[in-house]
Amino acid sequence: MSTIKKNKQPQSGADEKEEGGSLLQLTAIVEESHDAIIGETLEGIVTSWNGGAAKMFGYSAEEMIENQMTKLFVFQQMTLDIFTQ
Repeated sequence: MSTIKKNKQPQSGADEKEEGGSLLQLTAIVEESHDAIIGETLEGIVTSWNGGAAKMFGYSAEEMIENQMTKLFVFQQMTLDIFTQ
């Protein structure tokens, strides 16, 4: 799961509580989504992986986070190569 950070001016306690609640709500939406939601660096390193991605691609977050996105496509290319020969 990724962490969302915002650069803002210091807030009052009430504002921080509201923002924390919004962050928790957003996190729950991403985690419970049936869609694959994947975060990655510009270099293609996976930084976040939700349950939808696990169901779609068959890899857990533990298997994918800190690995290259290309891990997903190697198997697909191998399968394509087999069927086109």
